[in-house]
Amino acid sequence: MGITKDTKGIKIVHIMADGSVRDSVEGYLTDVSMLPELTRHMIYTFYKKGLEMMAKKEAEESEQKTGGETASN
Repeated sequence: MGITKDTKGIKIVHIMADGSVRDSVEGYLTDVSMLPELTRHMIYTFYKKGLEMMAKKEAEESEQKTGGETASN
């Protein structure tokens, strides 16, 4: 994403989420390291909690399908 100029006949065009077209992404966040520390921490926390919730849900669904039986039963 860092190249924003014509290079040997290749032109890089950035199409943004809102549909606007830019020749450069200067001024836009282009890497997670550009986010404030607190924001990165919040994103990580939401991601981690989401994974934990999905694992718990999958375990509950698996238990319901097997009727609570385990390999040792």
